[in-house]
Amino acid sequence: MGRVLSNIFVCISFCLACCAGARAQDRDFIRVVVDPSYRTQYFHAAASGSPGLPEDYALARHTARSPRLDTCPGTCPLPVNAGIRKVHPPVVQPGYVSCMPRMPIERPCILPRRQWGQTELEAQIFYARLSGRLGRNHSFLPGVTVEADFNQDMRVPDHAWVQEYSARCQFRPHWGVMYSIMIVRELDLTYQRVGLIYDAVSTCNAKLSIFSAWLYNDQKLTYVHNPICGSTRRVVVDRTRHMAQAGVELQRCIKTLCNGATISCDNRVGLGFLDNTFNLDVQAGFRFNVPLGGQRWGYVRGGYRLVEFSEHRRDLKLDTHLEGGFGELGIIF
Repeated sequence: MGRVLSNIFVCISFCLACCAGARAQDRDFIRVVVDPSYRTQYFHAAASGSPGLPEDYALARHTARSPRLDTCPGTCPLPVNAGIRKVHPPVVQPGYVSCMPRMPIERPCILPRRQWGQTELEAQIFYARLSGRLGRNHSFLPGVTVEADFNQDMRVPDHAWVQEYSARCQFRPHWGVMYSIMIVRELDLTYQRVGLIYDAVSTCNAKLSIFSAWLYNDQKLTYVHNPICGSTRRVVVDRTRHMAQAGVELQRCIKTLCNGATISCDNRVGLGFLDNTFNLDVQAGFRFNVPLGGQRWGYVRGGYRLVEFSEHRRDLKLDTHLEGGFGELGIIF
C-alpha cells in the first residue's frame, strides 16, 4: 500500500513540474497586438499598384496559419511562411504617398546673449549733429544773460564722426560689469562710464537689464567775444563732472533664420544726475547676430542715438547736445 501511494505522489509531482515548465515557456513569447485597420490600409495600397512597396511590413504573427489574419476582408492573402518573421518598419520609397500630412516645423526665435564667463566688445561710429549753448550773467549788468551758440558763435562744426568703445563681462549668470568711453574732439569732450548690469528678466527670446554706473564727463571750450564797447574778451569754460547714471536695456528676438542668424531689437535708455547736471542717453536700434560656433556671436547693430548734458546753474551754464544715426560692430566670446 505504501509503495502505491509513493508512486502516485511521484506522478503528481512530475505533472506539477511539467505544468510549471510549460508556464515558464509561455512567458518567453512576445505578445504582439495587430492593428487590422493598418494592415487593411497597407494592402489596399498594394492592390492599387503603388510602386516600390516593401516585401515585409511591420506586422508580426505568432503562427503562419492564423485564420484571423489570413481571412481579413478586403485584403490580399498573406504569404504562408513557417516560423516567426523579423519585424521591419515600412520603408517609404519614391512614389509612395504617406497618409499622414507633414506639419511645418517653425524654428524658435532664440536671442543670443552673453553666457557666464563671456565677454562682449563693441565699437560704435556715431554721426552726430553737434549743438549747444554757453550762457552767463554779465558782471556789469546783473540779470542780463549773454549766450553763445556752438555753431554760429563758437565755430563748432554742425556734424562730426564720434567714436565709442564698450566692453562687458558676465561674471555671474545674472550679473555683469560694463565700461564705455566716447571722445568728441570738436568739443574736447570725454564721456566715460563704469558700472554694473543686472539681468532682471531673461527668457529664451527676450532680456530686460537694469544698470547703474559712475559717469565721468570732462569738457573744455574756449570762446572769444566782444561784450561791451568793442573790447574783446576770451572765455574759457572747463567742466569736470562726476555723476551717477541709471537705466534699462531691452533686447527682444524678432526672427531666427535657417542658418542660425538672428534679428533682434536693442534699445537702451540712461539717465544721469548729480553735480548740477542732467544727462540723457537714448539708443534705439536693431541688431543682426551671426553664430561663430562655440557659443560665440558676431553682430552688426544700427539705429538712432541722443546724448545730452543740461546744466542747472546761475553763473555759467554749458549745455551740449549730440543726435544722429549710429552703426556698431560687436562680438561675444
